[in-house]
Amino acid sequence: MDKKTKVLLTVGIVLVILAVAVIVFDKLYRKHQSDVENSIVTTSAVTNLTKNSATLNGNANAQYSGTRRLQYGIDPSGGKCQISDPIIVNLGIGTGDFSTNLNNLASGTDYCYQAVLASTESSKTYSGKWISFQTAK
Repeated sequence: MDKKTKVLLTVGIVLVILAVAVIVFDKLYRKHQSDVENSIVTTSAVTNLTKNSATLNGNANAQYSGTRRLQYGIDPSGGKCQISDPIIVNLGIGTGDFSTNLNNLASGTDYCYQAVLASTESSKTYSGKWISFQTAK
């Protein structure tokens, strides 16, 4: 193998290593961003669940003030939380725990909900994870 071929081979190997490093960094960065967002607002477990009512709960990290809301809807996917047009309940500006009581829910129905914080310090909106629940029959 001549010198030119060795140089080209070495450059090619270095480029492949750099490409892999960029992909790995990107995945780690995206996971970190997701972890940060999940620590800013948390969707907490449903409470007071009955045949026709439920209390939805969330928490906004004390370091991030914003408009707190809970969004929910009937889950047609049976627990996969594929809500295309959620009902939004605005709960005011603040931090800490927040909740809303829902009444007149359909019995034996799958629902999903999510806590959301629209930051007052930036234009960002942070979302907790979707949680599914089923009202009693």
